[in-house]
Amino acid sequence: MLNIRDFFPYRTLRPYQDKLISYIYDAFVNRTILFLQAPTGIGKTVSVIVGFLLARESNEPLIVATRTKNQAQIYVKEIDAINQKLINRGRKPLSFVVLRSRQDYCLYVKKKASYKSFIWLCKVIREKCPFYRNCYVGATPSERLSDALNYLIEKGGTPENILSIASRFKLCPYEIAKNLVADSDVIICSYPYLFSRTVRGYFLDALKKSLSDTKIVIDEADNLPEFILNANSSRLTVKMLQNLLAFLNEVYETYENVTDPSVMNRIKEFTELLNLILSEIEKLSKGSQKIILAPKEDFAVILDKSFARLVEIIEEIVLRIPTEEAFINALRLSELREFTDMFVEMQDKSELIVTKEEELALELRPLHAADIASEVFDNISTCIMMSGTLHPISYFKTSLGLDKSSNVQEKKIPSIYDPSRVIRLVDIQTTTKYTERNKYMYRLIAQRLKAISEVTPGAILIVFPSYSVMKAVMDELNKMDVDREIFVERRSSKIEKVMEFLSIYPDAIIACVAYGKFAEGIDFRIRDKTLLKAVVIAGLPFPEYNEWLRKQLEYLKTKFDYETARKLCLIYPMVRKTLQAAGRLIRSPEDFGAIIILDRRFLSLYKFFPKEWWTFHKFSSIETLKLRLSEFFNRLICSF
Repeated sequence: MLNIRDFFPYRTLRPYQDKLISYIYDAFVNRTILFLQAPTGIGKTVSVIVGFLLARESNEPLIVATRTKNQAQIYVKEIDAINQKLINRGRKPLSFVVLRSRQDYCLYVKKKASYKSFIWLCKVIREKCPFYRNCYVGATPSERLSDALNYLIEKGGTPENILSIASRFKLCPYEIAKNLVADSDVIICSYPYLFSRTVRGYFLDALKKSLSDTKIVIDEADNLPEFILNANSSRLTVKMLQNLLAFLNEVYETYENVTDPSVMNRIKEFTELLNLILSEIEKLSKGSQKIILAPKEDFAVILDKSFARLVEIIEEIVLRIPTEEAFINALRLSELREFTDMFVEMQDKSELIVTKEEELALELRPLHAADIASEVFDNISTCIMMSGTLHPISYFKTSLGLDKSSNVQEKKIPSIYDPSRVIRLVDIQTTTKYTERNKYMYRLIAQRLKAISEVTPGAILIVFPSYSVMKAVMDELNKMDVDREIFVERRSSKIEKVMEFLSIYPDAIIACVAYGKFAEGIDFRIRDKTLLKAVVIAGLPFPEYNEWLRKQLEYLKTKFDYETARKLCLIYPMVRKTLQAAGRLIRSPEDFGAIIILDRRFLSLYKFFPKEWWTFHKFSSIETLKLRLSEFFNRLICSF
C-alpha cells in the first residue's frame, strides 16, 4: 500500500502537513468538492501533488488552476522535486504542461496589443503564420510537432522548454502546449481555462475527456467569485464605437458609387443601428452619476442575433479593404460582435450599465458568479478549492452555487504561527463611511498614519477602500513631515516597480487600494525576508454602493433573503479584502507586525471575521496608538 513517503520529496513534514495531505487524499478518493483553508507556509503545493498521487486512479489527470504565473512556477518546482524521487525509486516521472495564453506563447506577432486584440489577430492571420502551418499536415500533427511533443513529455512542459523547442523547430508554442494536454499527468493552467466560457471550450477539446474524469485543484480560490464576474463581463467604449462609425461613414462615402449596392445597404443599415446605440449611451450619461443602469429592453431591440450576424458580415466586408485602418476596425467589429453574443446569451443573468469611471463605456456584468460557476461545478466529480483566506466558507459556497450540494465538505488547518507575534489595533474615532467623508476625517486618518510611521520598524502597507479616499488622505499626509519614502499605487502601477522601490527603500510606505494590485497575492519579501511590519486598513473596504450594486442586491434578493444578499454583496467582500490585505504581513513563522484598522465600524462587524480577529485593542488617541505599537515592537525585537 502506498504511503506519503513514497512521493513526499523532503526529509521532514511541516506542522499539520500530514493532515493536509490526508484531507486532499480523502477528497479525491471520495470524489467530493472540498473547501480547504490552510495557512501560508504549510506546503500546500507539494501536498496537493502527493495527495493526488496517493489517490490517483488509472490515468486521471490533475488540473491545477492558478491565479498567477508565479503560483504556476511553484507547482513546477514541486513536480521536479517529486519526479527526482520517483526516478530514484525506478518509477515513471509525472508528465506535465504549463498552459499560458496564446499571446504569451506566440513567436510570430511582435506587435504589442491587448489580449482581446491579439486573440482576434491570431485567428485572422493563423493560416499565414509559418509557426502554425508547421504544426499540421491537414488536421494531423506534423512529424516535427510529434517530435517536439515526445521531447517535452520526457523533459517537462515548462514555458521555457516549450518556447525553446518551438523556436528551434519553428513551431507554434501554443499548439505544442495544447497538444501536450491530453497526454499530461498534471495540467497547470490559469483560471480562464476553466471559468471563461470561450477558453474552456478550447481547453476541453484539447483535454479529450470530460472534467468529470479529472481531479481539479483551484489555488488561491478566495479570488474565484470575483474573477468569474470580471472574466465574463464585456465592455464597449464610446470612443471605440465612434471611431468605428467614422471609419464606416468614410467607407460608405468612398465606395458608394463603385461597389455592389447590397454591400452599401448593409453598411448603411449597420451605421444607423450604431448611431442608435451611441445616442442611447449619450442620453443615459447626462447625469452626474458615474454608473447608470441601462434599460436592457431598449438595447435588446438592437443587440440581438440578427445584429450579431450583421456585424459579422460588416467585419468580412471591412477585411477585404487592404489598409491597416481597415484591419483595426475589423477588430472593433469583432469586439462588438462578441459583446452582442454575450448580451443575447446572458441578459437574464447580467446587467447592462453605462459607466463613466475611467471613460464613457457600455458594460455587461454578470450579477451572480454562481450562474456561471455552475457550468463547471455541475460537470465535475471532485475538486479542491484552497486558500489561506477562505472565510467564511459559506460565502464561497453560496457565491459558487454550491450551498445546496450534498457533495461539499470543508476543512481548516490551524495556523502554524504564534498569535503573540501579531497585534490588532482598532481606532474608535475614524471611519471612511460615505456620509462622514470630509476634510476633517481625512486629516484625522493622515495624523494616525504619520504616528504609525514614527514607531514602526519596517515597511508599512496602507490599504484604502478606493482611489478617491486614498488621494484625499495622501494629500493631507503629504502636508505633514513624514520621514519615509512613499509609493502610491496607480491603476497602471506594476508589481515589479513597487518591489524595486522597496529594494531601495526597505522601510517605505506603500499606499494602495483594496481592489487594486498590491493588497493581495503579492509577497513583500526581498531575499526571503518580509519587509512589512504594519498593515493599515485605512477604512473598511466595502464595495462602492452605486446603481450596479443596488441592482445586484435586488437580483440576489430574488434568490435569497435580504440579509443573505447584503452579506454576499457588501459584508463578505469587505471581509475578504481586509483579510487578503492583512495576509501580506505574516508570511513565515519568523514574521511579526501590527494590523491597524482605522475604521470604528469594525466594532460592530468583527464577528464576521475569523475568531482570532475577535481579540483586538481599541484606541482613540494618537498617544495610545503609539504607546501600544512601541510596546509591541520593543517586546518582539528584544526577544530576538
